[in-house]
Amino acid sequence: MNANEKYRLISNICQQKFPFFAGILAKIELMMDDAWRAELVDDLEALFGDVQSLSFAKALEGYAEFSIDAMRNQEYFLKHGRYRASTFSEVKRNLLENAEHMLGNYLPGMFVSHYFWPHHYKMARHYRKEILPKVRERNPGLFVEVGTGSAMYTRLTMAELPEVHGIGYDISPHSISFGRRVARAFHFDDRIALVEQDAFLDPPEDKADYIVSQEVVEHLEDPLTFCKNLREILKAEGFAYITAAITAAHSDHIFLFNSPEEFESMLKLAGFRSVLSVCEASLDTRVAAKTPRIAGHLLVKA
Repeated sequence: MNANEKYRLISNICQQKFPFFAGILAKIELMMDDAWRAELVDDLEALFGDVQSLSFAKALEGYAEFSIDAMRNQEYFLKHGRYRASTFSEVKRNLLENAEHMLGNYLPGMFVSHYFWPHHYKMARHYRKEILPKVRERNPGLFVEVGTGSAMYTRLTMAELPEVHGIGYDISPHSISFGRRVARAFHFDDRIALVEQDAFLDPPEDKADYIVSQEVVEHLEDPLTFCKNLREILKAEGFAYITAAITAAHSDHIFLFNSPEEFESMLKLAGFRSVLSVCEASLDTRVAAKTPRIAGHLLVKA
């Protein structure tokens, strides 16, 4: 089967097994192009196996669970004006340490969402086309990622910056395990060390040329201190790319950013200056001020 045939099979499976998403998928297909279909098929097969395999089917199930969880939490947010979770300890206990949740739906689902959620896909494409070329101009050596999650941005960075070596930190053992799977699947496991620990308790000996922290700050009770700590492990002439979910609820989101401007103001307080920025919104625009969005900034030290 070619890429279009494989995509059609994936689409049919989604519509048959998860009919709730059929209308959403139809809208997405109208927005996307052939390059999207080819990337989706090639990348998901590289990680999860043949489109007709059991492992691929489980990844799609994980995506469905991930999406349903997001929708349920967004409904709670629209009703109550706040996220359901309020402390990091409860998120860590109930979710981050839960292997079934993390490896069964959350991490595979998050990875797959970068192809099926238009705002996730557009953010990733912007990162490849606009952010990384600017970073490449400075010939970075050490790349540090704090909060590897599904390792999507780890993969994109290592693919587009083939000369860098990296360290990826995450406090979840399951994120580290999944990240190592991604690193093997996309053949960069010899260039990065994935470490289960708080990056700031034992920071790298050398300061980073380039730091990424992608959709981490909304998971924290004190994102300002976190960003100040990121600044401390960055070289004076280095770049940092930091993103945040804006009015976008999920089971593990704690800190509510009410607007992209609020997020940017926090980055300035942390001692950064924005060089490039992007913001993408989801298809859920029922309440304009509470539309789920992602904002990202390429930053230098102010």
